[in-house]
Amino acid sequence: MAKILTHANIADAITALETYVSTCNGIYESFHGTMNTLTTSNWTGDASEGCKAFYNTTVTPALTDGISSIVKALNDILINIEDTLIKPSSGLDAQLGEANKNPGGA
Repeated sequence: MAKILTHANIADAITALETYVSTCNGIYESFHGTMNTLTTSNWTGDASEGCKAFYNTTVTPALTDGISSIVKALNDILINIEDTLIKPSSGLDAQLGEANKNPGGA
């Protein structure tokens, strides 16, 4: 069944996206702390250095820049959808109203 998309739906989606970002940031900070502790105090040597290099060059950009770009794209999509919705104060398009009054153009 089709559902009408409303301004409230978009606001809820933006709030959910903000919650997702906050959750991701918390998980990243926890993971970053664990990796920092692991590679600086409990584990040393070539394997540790290799892991640290991989983490810094591959994992960190994916978890920061990668997620940030996805979230920005989603936010932009939501804003664009919001902009296309009819504003409650604007009413319907005047041309649509005229077309409905005179469907044949006569």
